[in-house]
Amino acid sequence: MQMFVLPVWIHTCSHLTIPKAVKAGSDLLVRAAATNKWQRNGHLFINLAVAIINADEVVLKVEHTAIIRIAS
Repeated sequence: MQMFVLPVWIHTCSHLTIPKAVKAGSDLLVRAAATNKWQRNGHLFINLAVAIINADEVVLKVEHTAIIRIAS
């Protein structure tokens, strides 16, 4: 329901959990939410939690970390 516009996205790492396989052609639902923001060395970082869902079961969880504002 809320939109979050990222001016820049510099990927720093991702942690993936794959609890279940998906068949080709399956309908998938993607949900994502920003879970944390912090500053370090003048850069602004963000954590983004992503879940991919098939038939009411999570088939992939990803925790991304990225820089969204570079120190000036």
